[in-house]
Amino acid sequence: MLYQNAHPSAKPAAFARAEVLFARYLKLVAVEEVVRPPPQRLLINIENHCPSNCGTKYRFRSQEDMMRLFTVLRIPAVFKLNNGSRVSGEHLFLVFMTRMAHASSFEDIVREYGREKTTWGRGINAMACFLYNEHKAKIRNSMGKWADEFPVFAEAMCRVANESVNGRTSQPNNPNFDPDGFTVACVIDCNNTPTCRVGSGPAEPGVNAPRKPNVVHSAFYNGWLHQSGYKHQSVELPNGLTMDWWGPVSMRQNDIWMANTSEINRKLAAAQHSNAMQYYAFGDSIYVPDTHIRRRHGAAEGHPNKDQLDREDHALNSVREYVENHFGQLDQLFPYTRSKGQNKIASSMPIKEISFCRVLLRNCHVCLYENQTSKRFDLVPPSLENYFLHY
Repeated sequence: MLYQNAHPSAKPAAFARAEVLFARYLKLVAVEEVVRPPPQRLLINIENHCPSNCGTKYRFRSQEDMMRLFTVLRIPAVFKLNNGSRVSGEHLFLVFMTRMAHASSFEDIVREYGREKTTWGRGINAMACFLYNEHKAKIRNSMGKWADEFPVFAEAMCRVANESVNGRTSQPNNPNFDPDGFTVACVIDCNNTPTCRVGSGPAEPGVNAPRKPNVVHSAFYNGWLHQSGYKHQSVELPNGLTMDWWGPVSMRQNDIWMANTSEINRKLAAAQHSNAMQYYAFGDSIYVPDTHIRRRHGAAEGHPNKDQLDREDHALNSVREYVENHFGQLDQLFPYTRSKGQNKIASSMPIKEISFCRVLLRNCHVCLYENQTSKRFDLVPPSLENYFLHY
């Protein structure tokens, strides 16, 4: 096409010139083939890789505590991944803890722990699924194991409520709750986790392809928070532990829907079916009062006991705030799912299992070191071994 009008004797020379120019062009733009080194196969375990003081790196403060955690979690010696490769249980455990504690990139993980990125992607998912299947009874439907301690929890919450200070007036609340008749033993609330926009992108390949329908995004979008994501319902104890963790569901659902769908009131009743005194979970104003769920009075103007009921509301609200401390501690210790870029609902990431692991590891951390809540209520959580043995 380029040389169709050229003289016949000129065509061979023109083609030769074009070949020379094209060869020079290739030298300019061509990239030399990069020979990748074979993946490193490092022998890594808790003893030779975990420093003696490892609280910053793994959140658990000593090599001894890391070994105790590895033991009670009953992690197998070897994991066989879904592509047939094998990896040491201790090696994968350290990678998993690094990912949970720092949301580290796979490039950083490969640089420190060797192997390939795909191995650790499969391995982290396998570890999360293993821990969920092995220990889900710890924070799902475990209320019956805690019911005998509800009187102790209620007594501690009553004492703190009676000693509380009204944040608005900086004066004592003086609700004068009777310890023998105080029936609030735990707190209920919901925790939202934002994610990337769900269901975005082109619906088919090609230039100017139509976008995916907005209906998928709408299913996970919360207009009040202006975020997409999912949420969990949590029942928290004054000894610093999470007793029940239900979900995930779309962030679009409200707390009342979650309480009804999870049947949390029925579960609290079933856990105390043989107890003479029944204890409640205290929630914020959105919850509907039920046989085992209680919220603030919210006395109207003109109510004959409004002053007393308002003092009780302020006292109980100050006690209820510890659930927010638990959510904050969860995000500080194990922020993996708080990164939108790594938190994708439509991906192969096992969101339910990883969210469970964050809460389970926080409970383990509280068993070893206590937290702000357990110290405020002067309640000592069970030891790590006792928690996995009896709860």
